[in-house]
Amino acid sequence: MWNQRVQDLINEGRLEEVLVDQRFLNHLITNSQINLRDANALLATGSLEGAFVLSYSSARIAATAILYSRGVRPTARGGHWVVADLLAVVDGVEAHVVSSLNRLRILRNEIEYPQSVSTRLTLEIVQLAFETAQSLVLTCAKFKPKK
Repeated sequence: MWNQRVQDLINEGRLEEVLVDQRFLNHLITNSQINLRDANALLATGSLEGAFVLSYSSARIAATAILYSRGVRPTARGGHWVVADLLAVVDGVEAHVVSSLNRLRILRNEIEYPQSVSTRLTLEIVQLAFETAQSLVLTCAKFKPKK
C-alpha cells in the first residue's frame, strides 16, 4: 500500500523522493521537540492560540520527519495535506493520530485564513493538538541518530 500511494503522489507532483541525510533528519526531529516544549510553556500561561500554532507545527514537522526518514517529502504542491494523507499508510502511526492531525490541519487553515470569527479555539482542541504532536514526536524520535 505504501509503495503504490507514494508512486501516485509522486506522479501527481505532490511528493518527491529524497536521499535521507541523517543530520537534516535530526534537525527536523529537534525542531519538532522544541516546538512541542514551547507549546507546553504557552499552554501553561493560557495562550491557547500560541500553544495551538506551536503544537500543530510540532506535529507537522514530526510527521514530515517520519516521511523523510522513509525517503520522501512533500512538494509545495502537496503541502500539509499530503503529509497527513501519506502518514495514514505508515506502519507504527496510529489511525486516531492521523485522523487528529488531519482535523487539526483543517482547523489551522480556518484559523489562519478565516472566513468569519466563528472558528474559536478551545482548551480541548489545543490539548488535542498537543497530544497529537506528542505522539508524533515520540514516533519520529525513534529515527533520531544515536550519538
